[in-house]
Amino acid sequence: MTQPEILTSSVQVAELARRLETQPVISMDLEADSLHSYRDKVCLIQISLPNETVLIDTLLVKQLDSLRYSMADRRIRKIFHAGDYDLRCLHRDFGLEIKGLFDQIDIILYIIGIYDRYVFNPDALADLLDHNPLFI
Repeated sequence: MTQPEILTSSVQVAELARRLETQPVISMDLEADSLHSYRDKVCLIQISLPNETVLIDTLLVKQLDSLRYSMADRRIRKIFHAGDYDLRCLHRDFGLEIKGLFDQIDIILYIIGIYDRYVFNPDALADLLDHNPLFI
């Protein structure tokens, strides 16, 4: 397994944005510093494509405007796990809105039988299974 590339410039993020526009599905995760700072901030964004994983060092890259189009494109499925906090941070710190979201926590809560306590989108799994070649 190769080490993920660490993006430290807006130019590198723009190149990633062009690659994302051709993907049917990506997964994302954030790391934030909320324990040792007054106001939490996103420190790292991990984006995985089917054949690569990249890390964006958001302590060095402050603007992610080049990702706006791909993040708002509903045709690109974005997979998160318990992404509520991540979505709020992406919007607060970078103005990014995520469309085409699939949050794994919905399915997990459904499977273990406590989904009625949370907002659950039952169409998310069906949509993913019906329209994504990775799951056919």
